[in-house]
Amino acid sequence: MEKYTYIRKTITWDSRRYEVRGKTEQEACEKLADLVVSLKRGEFAASGQTTVEQWFQQWMQTYKIPSGITPKSLRLYDEKYNGYIGPAIGQKKLQDVRDLHLQTILNTQAGRSYSHVSKLRMVLQELFRQARRSRLIVFDPAEGLQLPESTKRSHRPITAAEAVLPYVKDVDLILVMTVEPGFGGQKFMTDQLPKIQKIRQYIQELNPDCRLEVDGGVDPKTAPLVVEAGADVLVAGSAVYGAKDPAEAIRILRGQ
Repeated sequence: MEKYTYIRKTITWDSRRYEVRGKTEQEACEKLADLVVSLKRGEFAASGQTTVEQWFQQWMQTYKIPSGITPKSLRLYDEKYNGYIGPAIGQKKLQDVRDLHLQTILNTQAGRSYSHVSKLRMVLQELFRQARRSRLIVFDPAEGLQLPESTKRSHRPITAAEAVLPYVKDVDLILVMTVEPGFGGQKFMTDQLPKIQKIRQYIQELNPDCRLEVDGGVDPKTAPLVVEAGADVLVAGSAVYGAKDPAEAIRILRGQ
């Protein structure tokens, strides 16, 4: 995989973070100085002339952060951009980006995990889809991206309930995942409810003080299901962070 090196400079202006990159310290500082001048003049506005770097920062501030997705999911966007997208095309103008550039980014990740390359494609597609919707570009270069060969491993929570039996007496808490581990906002897996019920039975028989935690897709609709199945600790991300009133969302989840 080609290795990219760059110098990154950031500035916060009017509560919004901007970032520039250069191959050298001098180039990065010059770009930062030019950006400051543009911001002072009120000249910065997204257009086809906007760089991918500038658009990513504006896109995150305008569309992703206010959407209420979890901090973990926000870190995923930053990781994929800063690690793979920005170093490759960050300084290109939006209107100059072609599907070839984006497919090349994906192709450099051939052989990596399916989860990694699919999430990288997701970030590319969301980033440029919104640029197209905002009429910053005429066509969406990410629309037809193909995943390269990758290693597909299942992260489904398929561990049998019986697997906890040797440990129930010695632990304080058992966690049952009800989504695929990796990122927030996924749909609750109802097929995990019998597992919760069975583990609760083991806890009652072998270690009544042990807590049973459920994480994944927990919201006001699914919370009563997992509590009825035997969970006494609930983990909620999107249902809280994505709510207009997080405090009220927590009260609802608690059944108050």
